[in-house]
Amino acid sequence: MPVENSRGEIRPQLAIGMPVYNGGRWLEESIDSILSQSVTNFELLIADNASTDDTETICRRYAEIDSRVRYHRHAYNRGALKNYNDVFGMTASKYFKWASCSDHCKPTFFERCIEVLESRDDVVLAYPQTMLFSSDTGQECLFYQNLMLEDQAASQRIGIALDWLEGLNCAYNGIFRRSALEKIMPYKEVRSYDINLMLEMSLHGKFVEIAKPLFHRRFDPESTGILLNQRDRVSFFGAYKMEFGRLQWTMREMDRLAMPFRAPISFAEKLRIERELLGRLVWRLPSLLRKSITLLKRVWSKVINI
Repeated sequence: MPVENSRGEIRPQLAIGMPVYNGGRWLEESIDSILSQSVTNFELLIADNASTDDTETICRRYAEIDSRVRYHRHAYNRGALKNYNDVFGMTASKYFKWASCSDHCKPTFFERCIEVLESRDDVVLAYPQTMLFSSDTGQECLFYQNLMLEDQAASQRIGIALDWLEGLNCAYNGIFRRSALEKIMPYKEVRSYDINLMLEMSLHGKFVEIAKPLFHRRFDPESTGILLNQRDRVSFFGAYKMEFGRLQWTMREMDRLAMPFRAPISFAEKLRIERELLGRLVWRLPSLLRKSITLLKRVWSKVINI
């Protein structure tokens, strides 16, 4: 059913934001998998970071033949992380999904996730199981995210998320309830802050996993940020804040400690979560101290060489 915004304007039920930079190799496959969904009430916004390959040509062609596709080209490469914020801010819908230009969505992906979100107001994220595949080797395997966060207590949900979110964050490719997601957007434009976003989302509601691999994630060096070589990382992430260094690691940890006090939960729950976070931080304290000392040495060396 069509959804109206506060001004009475019709908006799509679901918005898909696709940040892209030089994604021409697999872009058509990805767009086709989205446009072939069993539900049709959505828009696909593609935000192009000034690609130098045939990405623009491909996107403009789709925008001409399908009214659900909207194409925006940035004047310069803003970096993938800023572009992920951009596609959220440039859309308006009841539900939202980020999409990659190299992955595939099976035809019932959107339908199955929206069914959950429509029937349960306590759910803020619905996502299907993920099949990892490689176009280089032809191999594929089921990836277990284990983020069925159905506990009533936010402290229980974030505890499970902390155990299972480090590494590949495939649940991030599910469908979010925008009213919850917009409370914590925009997120910081630093690598690995998507993990923090997911942790904070778990404080706003429950996560449900669809027990079927409806999301197929390409896992090749050209398509996965953690597998990119140094030169390609500069182009993908942008020249600024590209490396996940010690300072950024510290920023991420400090942001986690602030999460409970931003969340709409009881003060008792805030304290439980803070105790859990501090406990995990203390457990990693030796590593943190080594990293902090190394960081201070690097900063001091730069200061004395000015």
